[in-house]
Amino acid sequence: MDLRSFSPNISYDGTLEKRAADLAKERVGAYRVIAERAGIKEIVTYVESGNPKLILAKDIPDEFHADLIVVGATGLNRVEKIVLGSISTYILAHAEVDTLIAR
Repeated sequence: MDLRSFSPNISYDGTLEKRAADLAKERVGAYRVIAERAGIKEIVTYVESGNPKLILAKDIPDEFHADLIVVGATGLNRVEKIVLGSISTYILAHAEVDTLIAR
């Protein structure tokens, strides 16, 4: 979860972040059930908050000994990419493992 989207002026007590984390965990849990029904045996779920560029490019591959990162293209417009930078582009440039960007 990219917490940079939460303004400290709006979420001074952390309730928005907690609700977002709870919703993310609920959605990941639903996807886990779908994967289990499809017959996938080994499933690891992971919800983390912070800078998604660093977490996806460095932390998760190191923690799970991953050899491939699969990310979706976010669909940012050109101005957003200039201001925010593309997460998938960052991962592609900085990850030490193979990266697949899906559209």
